[in-house]
Amino acid sequence: MANWRPKPEEIVSKLRQVEVLMGQGMSRLDAIRQI
Repeated sequence: MANWRPKPEEIVSKLRQVEVLMGQGMSRLDAIRQI
């Protein structure tokens, strides 16, 4: 399992989650850490 890579859909989903949290006033680093 050393070569596991996230699918593009998973990456986009996580980026959208970060954008939502940032829109709620959370800092970028805190949003990334939470996800």
